[in-house]
Amino acid sequence: MEGDDDGSGAYQAPLAHSGNETWAPSGVAYITEGPWAGSLVAANLRGEQLLRVVLSEDGTKVEQVVPFLKGEWGCIRNVSAG
Repeated sequence: MEGDDDGSGAYQAPLAHSGNETWAPSGVAYITEGPWAGSLVAANLRGEQLLRVVLSEDGTKVEQVVPFLKGEWGCIRNVSAG
């Protein structure tokens, strides 16, 4: 399934998707401290990047997806808060 809607109402749309680009997320960390607190950071295999996913205060909406290190480290398999 691709996109935001299957027309039947049986499909729940994702909070964010990559559009025509493939991210292939492989690891994710929820950040609890510092300037990125409340964000998710996702490692990407195919996308060869880290994505910072900025969530709404209640965590139910994606406000922004920001790529970092695109193409600099190759396939990134895991990420952790530190």
